[in-house]
Amino acid sequence: MSKFKEKLSLSLYKNNTEILNENLAKLLLMIHKTGSILSASKALNIPYTRAWEHLMKLENLLGYKVIEARRGGRRGGGAKLTYEGLKLINIYLRSYRKYFNKEFEVERLRGEEAYRAIYYIGSDDILVRKLVGLMLEDGYRLETYYIGSLKGLAALILGEADLSGIHLYHPGTDSYNKPYIDEYSRGIDLHLIKGFKRLQGFISREEYSLEEIYQGLFTGKLRFINRNPGSGTRIFIDHIFTSYMREKNLSGRAEDYIKGYNEYVYTHMDVANKVLEGYTDVGICIKYCSTYYKLHFIPLKWEEFDFIVRKEDANKEYVKSLQNILKSSRFREMVEELDGYMI
Repeated sequence: MSKFKEKLSLSLYKNNTEILNENLAKLLLMIHKTGSILSASKALNIPYTRAWEHLMKLENLLGYKVIEARRGGRRGGGAKLTYEGLKLINIYLRSYRKYFNKEFEVERLRGEEAYRAIYYIGSDDILVRKLVGLMLEDGYRLETYYIGSLKGLAALILGEADLSGIHLYHPGTDSYNKPYIDEYSRGIDLHLIKGFKRLQGFISREEYSLEEIYQGLFTGKLRFINRNPGSGTRIFIDHIFTSYMREKNLSGRAEDYIKGYNEYVYTHMDVANKVLEGYTDVGICIKYCSTYYKLHFIPLKWEEFDFIVRKEDANKEYVKSLQNILKSSRFREMVEELDGYMI
């Protein structure tokens, strides 16, 4: 019989819910050491998207922030633990010493890279991937992290991103992106670069009218697949369902009515795949994906996909490269080839 190896670990609980385990404690400590969520996730070999998810879940459970912007430093900012975040990690460290009689240590699994790429952190799109390729031809290597619009905006504000792509619908002004920049920038000057437009809509295997989809969803006859919280599409989805409920005088929340509302995927292609495979009946994604999979499409809104950089970086060469590409006939031809896109 092979020998077993024992391994003990420490977790902090609150109201029978795990709050902080060993891996998350390592992430918090590495953020404290490096001053960056991105650097910490790379050092620990954790996907950047996963690191953000862990931090957001922790803050939701606690009801307060554990990470905040750090002023100054490389690229003008970064991340640091809040006062409450420091208190939390210190409780963990004291408990670890108490039960294990030694210090809690965290080591880098990856070293610092000798050459730093330009960090694109934000929303994913087929045109973004084409832009990355065109900028590479111009001599600029972009390292991409597709974590969604809101997290991308947060990463830029924290100084972790050099460039972000967002498509954030603002119901109060019926517009995209700028209201969020004004609201969340917290005194940091950001520069908006106009990008392109994509057509969003309902997709399904069977053909329905718009009213049939709404009725089917709110009566439980049709199943829905949602997008991840923090994505621009999720914000738009929440808005249209809230508006429908207000119009029909329905009380409660959309998730009280719609099957599958709390199940989500991370990309438009994932939504289309779920509908195509029969896992769900209806989803919301861009027209390009519905055309690709030959699904029925009902248009809802042309959304604006824009780019943002820090104002202090607006005259840097990689930003000029991006702007020149966006204005080029070559890029315009790429847009015209894709169904549901326009400049």
